[in-house]
Amino acid sequence: MSQALTARDHFHPRWYIRCVMYLVAFLHTKHRVTFRAAALILVCAAFLFTCFVGNMVDPIKVPETLKTVFSRFEIKDNFVVNPTCFRCHYVLEPDVASDTFCPECNAEVFGAAWQTADNPARVQKRKPHVRRCLADSARVQKRKPQLVSPVQLLSEGLKDFFRRPGMVAAVNSWKHRTVVEGELKCMQDAAVWKTIKDANGHSFFFGPGVDEEIRLGVSFSLDWYARSKSSFASSGSSGAMSFCVQNLETSLKCDVVRVYLVDILDAHHLVTDIGLII
Repeated sequence: MSQALTARDHFHPRWYIRCVMYLVAFLHTKHRVTFRAAALILVCAAFLFTCFVGNMVDPIKVPETLKTVFSRFEIKDNFVVNPTCFRCHYVLEPDVASDTFCPECNAEVFGAAWQTADNPARVQKRKPHVRRCLADSARVQKRKPQLVSPVQLLSEGLKDFFRRPGMVAAVNSWKHRTVVEGELKCMQDAAVWKTIKDANGHSFFFGPGVDEEIRLGVSFSLDWYARSKSSFASSGSSGAMSFCVQNLETSLKCDVVRVYLVDILDAHHLVTDIGLII
């Protein structure tokens, strides 16, 4: 019991603050509540605790963002943020040097470094003691990519997919359905599921070796939408690229937890045959 209490105290010493932290983490992971809404819940909860029970939350700092909560819980993202060329949208490796130029169009991938003391207009807006600290340190901020792309490989998403109980049986259940000749009630009733070949020319879903392997039919989607300008995409059209395992019945495969977002394509300046068709 003492070890469990120590582990929980590591998240936050006050039990009522931990309850709010558990709440916002659950709301985001289960119901997709936004980061901003979670931050609002945290700040309001801290304010209410202070109003109703006096100095209940001080001097211990209360987490103010969902990012801080995830850091305390050691919850990590399922994607990697890759630097991306702002001109031609070439995606680079996450660990490239900050002086890297795009290999396709030779554009500078990272923005210029910013030195604290060289920005007097911004420094003057700070409080006096903050201005003194900034002037003394004159730190050079790390160069950041001008555009980034969050990327999750399908192989990584499938690891999480098969951690869920019953998924192996679920992806094979369509083979045991009763099919009426001439009636198409779901995607698996189409001829392609019976005729598609593997690398050896055998039926992909019904050929030799299907009992020893898990064989998936995966669809790829590119959904266009408009969004405000951010580091992930400029203003204009953007495309969310995702994969979905089509072996599952409709009630399962349409669940948001089984749709794997792999990248976001900024198409504001993308003029290609594919872009025009889509």
